[in-house]
Amino acid sequence: MNKPSKPFTKDVATDPELSEADLDAWLSRNEDALEALVAEADAQGGERSVLDVEKLIAEETSRFLQVQRKS
Repeated sequence: MNKPSKPFTKDVATDPELSEADLDAWLSRNEDALEALVAEADAQGGERSVLDVEKLIAEETSRFLQVQRKS
């Protein structure tokens, strides 16, 4: 029988059983990385967004939760 080489961990982005608290914790852990991505896009001359990172995260989290609730 094949055994996984690494222990299985839940993927926050795709696991429908995660609570809002789990998502909030994930966002908290990844906030710096998300801000760095936005700064990198700005530095590359990408289209500037009028949204700040926290508002963008809140909107995308809301959209994600709506999709998860429909599933």
